[in-house]
Amino acid sequence: MGKLKVLELLVGLAQAWPDEYPDGSEDTLLSPLTMRNCAGNTPLHEAVGNRRSAVALALIDADLYMIHDVNGRHESPLEIASREGLVDVVRKIVDIPWVDAEFVEWNPSAARLFTKSCWVVTPIKHEAAAIFVKFMVGKIGISLHPWRGRQQCTDELTMATREGTGLLENRPDLISLTDSSGNNAVHYAVQKNDARAVDMIHKMQVSLAYERNQVQQTPLHAAARYGSPEAIKALLRRCPDVAEMVDGNGCNVFHAAVVSGKIDALRCLLSRVRAAELLNQVDGEGNTPLYLSASMLHIPCALMLLEDRRVAPCILNGDGQTARSLVQANAAGGENAMDAYEMYLWKQLKREESKRCRKHQLPPVTLPRHKGSGKEAIKQSVGIHLVIATLVATITMPGGYSQVQ
Repeated sequence: MGKLKVLELLVGLAQAWPDEYPDGSEDTLLSPLTMRNCAGNTPLHEAVGNRRSAVALALIDADLYMIHDVNGRHESPLEIASREGLVDVVRKIVDIPWVDAEFVEWNPSAARLFTKSCWVVTPIKHEAAAIFVKFMVGKIGISLHPWRGRQQCTDELTMATREGTGLLENRPDLISLTDSSGNNAVHYAVQKNDARAVDMIHKMQVSLAYERNQVQQTPLHAAARYGSPEAIKALLRRCPDVAEMVDGNGCNVFHAAVVSGKIDALRCLLSRVRAAELLNQVDGEGNTPLYLSASMLHIPCALMLLEDRRVAPCILNGDGQTARSLVQANAAGGENAMDAYEMYLWKQLKREESKRCRKHQLPPVTLPRHKGSGKEAIKQSVGIHLVIATLVATITMPGGYSQVQ
């Protein structure tokens, strides 16, 4: 419950805890400060996980070595504290020296080497990017509950951002660290759709926007995959050429958006990325974004792509199929007959092919089977019109449009 008086009593008892069993056993007797529960959490893990800053600070003062322990999920107290927004706990852990002052005075060069090695091998290294971007994003320590006033939240937001900036100014080396999957601070910022954090990191180290994780995805890929339009805008504002980068599968950011079905991310990319070749670029398997959206039946994404005149519906994939012929082939069997949504997508693809692909040799058109009748067909038809109305109301034309013609 975070009762400090009780904690002080328990810490005093724990510090008086013997190191060995009274019966003379050779086994080491664990201190209550370092004992773990079934989840592998020490008392410090539990304190920061329950947002008890005062308790966590007291535990750190009682035993500094607890800050290096990881729980059953390989989380350090530093990671949990930053995720929960405990600014004072994060600052205290980061400010704790890795080596004693006496050792630094005795051998400064060895101390620097030891400190650097600790940052590399400690589990904290694998969580550093997540920790410090979550500290920076300006949402730390802020829960926008309905009973809290707007001004109070704004004040806390300003304070948290100032604290995060100050920490990074004091420890700029932390900004370039990555987690165990190769994700850097920008990868984590875009997951939260936080343009403020992206801008802050860019001002300190813009090259992070171009760095890839272990699956060769840039932060812009992550923003598209998580559906983070504000983060996409912030990335493209400072680094527009990052949209040209592909991941380990040859997928660009348009592929990433349609695979995840993130319509908001796709809309944002269509309005801000001008190069038509990126919209029609094939991945490692020869698939364009339109083909992928059709094959995965992400119908809103496919329809939005068709609304953009830069998207070419005539491109054949590695199997010699267009997006239309793929939808058609999947519905060739009786059990796979099209529902109303698929039928509408097929008709739109067929219409665009007839208008824009007259000089191309395309797979033959056959009338697919349509499943559903009566009330179900009417219900699906209504749903289709709602999807279309939404797309029409929200689509942004890259080059603008004439209101006269």
